[in-house]
Amino acid sequence: MTDRPLELFWFIPLSGDGAYFGSNARARHANFDYLKQVAIAADHLGFSGALLPVGKYCEDPFIFSAALAPHTRRLRFLAALRPGLATPTHWARQAAAIDRISDGRFIVNVVAGGDPPELASDGARLLFPAVQRPLPVWFGGSSEPAIDVAAGHTDVYLTWGEPLEQVAEKISAVTKRARTRGRRVRFGLRIHLIVRETERAAWDAANRLIEHVSDEMIAEAQRKFAQESDSVGQQRMSALNQGRRRDQLEIGPNLWAGVGLLRRGAGTALVGDPATVARRLREYQSLGIETVIASGYPHLEEAYNVAELLFPELGIVAPEKGLHESAVGEYGIGAPLRASGQ
Repeated sequence: MTDRPLELFWFIPLSGDGAYFGSNARARHANFDYLKQVAIAADHLGFSGALLPVGKYCEDPFIFSAALAPHTRRLRFLAALRPGLATPTHWARQAAAIDRISDGRFIVNVVAGGDPPELASDGARLLFPAVQRPLPVWFGGSSEPAIDVAAGHTDVYLTWGEPLEQVAEKISAVTKRARTRGRRVRFGLRIHLIVRETERAAWDAANRLIEHVSDEMIAEAQRKFAQESDSVGQQRMSALNQGRRRDQLEIGPNLWAGVGLLRRGAGTALVGDPATVARRLREYQSLGIETVIASGYPHLEEAYNVAELLFPELGIVAPEKGLHESAVGEYGIGAPLRASGQ
């Protein structure tokens, strides 16, 4: 096990948010005011950055990165893009502009595929260069061509939260191919986190997420994933929960496949108390993972849960928030409570 620092990113839910899967109960629209709250909270709490997804059901990640950047101070914006939507020179100009707006806090996440009909419809020299030289490129993909692209061109290779042995195989494959090209690739993990004070409370929270989900909804979602996506990564995610009962979704120690019952893409969560989840993340780190891109539902409250409960276990120190004293009796005690914002 390693005690090296682990970088933790959060997620900006550009397609909307909520407390349950498969239900409109307590749903939240992806309006700018709410997404701004999530970004400000992640920045305030000390997350290193945030992923903004791409897709026809999402707001535009580049435009929202530019809009959110002025409201934050430290947060880096990892915006996903599908290359076919525009020319490389267009993406370069857009990325450079956002990098300047954010004062060097922009990262590009190239998305390899996933939805053939959507991808099929997608159809230079910069006078205003980026702050970062070169601009970081992150990339994820589980197919053989994707592994080659990652080895030859990307700075960070992202994998979804598969069991440890599967992640180890991917990291080994990319590392070996990168070495033949004289390159070094770093690695990141995209996963959901459900952290509570106790193990029981965490599993109760996980099960509440799917309490409105019917077997028919699961079957329909899995059918759509199989028919509408040619993504190898999606196939691997779907295979993790295939044919499992709801009480059999723990596919590895504290690794829960319930998210992937209805959600495309990253479909697993680490579930448990802070010490346990930190230990599981350290296990991924020991394989070579340096950055974790995490999320939770709803994203605003879960950003606080992760920061307040998990950060101390990982040794992540939030930015100094200043000191304050609470009024006498405010917390049912007889003396002022002095806090540092950690």
